[in-house]
Amino acid sequence: MKRNLAWLLLVCLLVVFLFGCNNVGKPPINSEATSDTTDGEKPTTDNESTSDTTDDEKPTTDNESTSDTTGNEKPPIEPNPVSDFEYEINSDGGVTIVKYIGQQEIVVIPETIQDLPITKIGINAFRYNIATSVIMPNTIVEIGGECFYQCDKLKSITLSKNLVKIGVSAFQDCTQLQQITIPSKTKEIGDRAFEGSGLKTVVFEEGIEIIGGYGSFARTQLTELKLPSSVKEIGRSTFAQNSNLASIVLNEGLVTIGHKAFVNNPMLEEIIVPKTVLYVTEMDFNMCSNLKKIFFDGNAPATFEYSDPIVGVWEPTDVNFTVYYHEGSTGFTSPTWYGYATEAW
Repeated sequence: MKRNLAWLLLVCLLVVFLFGCNNVGKPPINSEATSDTTDGEKPTTDNESTSDTTDDEKPTTDNESTSDTTGNEKPPIEPNPVSDFEYEINSDGGVTIVKYIGQQEIVVIPETIQDLPITKIGINAFRYNIATSVIMPNTIVEIGGECFYQCDKLKSITLSKNLVKIGVSAFQDCTQLQQITIPSKTKEIGDRAFEGSGLKTVVFEEGIEIIGGYGSFARTQLTELKLPSSVKEIGRSTFAQNSNLASIVLNEGLVTIGHKAFVNNPMLEEIIVPKTVLYVTEMDFNMCSNLKKIFFDGNAPATFEYSDPIVGVWEPTDVNFTVYYHEGSTGFTSPTWYGYATEAW
């Protein structure tokens, strides 16, 4: 009897031992659910979402925008605030900028003030100013006299596409301004408008008919000049005293070359005068010390203003070039024409 009880007890202990070993290390079902929903998937999803939307995309976009609008090479896309300008309302319903009083070096002029278009920049509005870059809206039709006079920090200017008038000495002595595009609708360029500026390149858009203004592009750093086919007249002394101007391409359709238009350009060696030119003067190429050849592509100009050297208007030593003309063209004489040596070409 005792022996049977001992065996029964041994079997019970064995069963208890076996069931206990199978459950060791297994977490309860509730614990698995808690771990899956709090410490696993959800925290991982939140972290990834935070990284994607805050640390990567948005800061990158903001930085790129800042670089595009405030970097040294790119001007701001937003116009300056109205408080940067003194202005007056014109009788025609437009607005004139009277003075720039802001402190920013990059200036973007707004299109409107008080819902009225800005149409003019007044006399002396930026004179002696610190601005390095100025962008004008296409509402502006006139720039006043001496508007940017001696702005020696000005490096870039974007003119209105609808600009009609550039005033007297508007950009005179802007020594760091190296290039500019004159819009097609420009009808008037005032005396000395760009005289003494640092211009190396000027682009005249097709549509311009008159260039100059007395001395409007005199004493610049121009190295070459090419006129669009629309130009009909070059004014008095317009391109005088440009010490680096070595290449001039005049357009077919040009009619008048004003008095002393190209005087004292010592780098110029030759030039072709189009057959459409009807008016020139003997002073147009005076003091161009290296000029050796002037080619006339048509007949002699109908009007040639000539002064006898005896009266001292010009010295015989200034005559150091040869006039070339086509055989069969009229108005020229040989071996000289008004004191200039001639040859056929």
